[in-house]
Parts: sequence; structure tokens; C-alpha cells
Amino acid sequence: RIPEAIQALGSDHDVTFRLKRMYAQSLYSSEDACRDDVTAAIATFEDIDRRQSRIYGPDHPQTRATRYHLERAREKLAGA
Repeated sequence: RIPEAIQALGSDHDVTFRLKRMYAQSLYSSEDACRDDVTAAIATFEDIDRRQSRIYGPDHPQTRATRYHLERAREKLAGA
């Protein structure tokens, strides 16, 4: 649904951010996630973080949620 959200709402819409974050969460949190999955999740979180920081600011709850998962994904990659 992410392509549809981007087309209908745009790349910087809250719903689009949430869908992308949920997708990235599913990539890195899976028990059988490979290194490429975790790396893709990190790239997605970093992109979302840049956009949300610009739009909402660093202290917005959505930005903080993205950063939380970004750090967890980085920890998983470091432990792999």
C-alpha cells in the first residue's frame, strides 16, 4: 500500500510515514531477518527521520518513534 499512499497523499504525509515505518519494522524485527533486510530497514528509517525532522521537528512523537526503531535496527545490525 505504500505506493498508493505516496501517489494519493505524497511522500511526506503522516500515513505514508507510518506505513513505511511499519514495513521497516517488519524487516528488521523478523527472527529470520538477514543482514540485507536490516540494512534496508535502516535506510528506510534514516529517510523517514530526515523527512519527519524537517516537517515535525526532532521532538515530535512520530519522529521519536522512528528514531527508536532506527536505533534498535542499528543494534541488531551491530550484533549480527
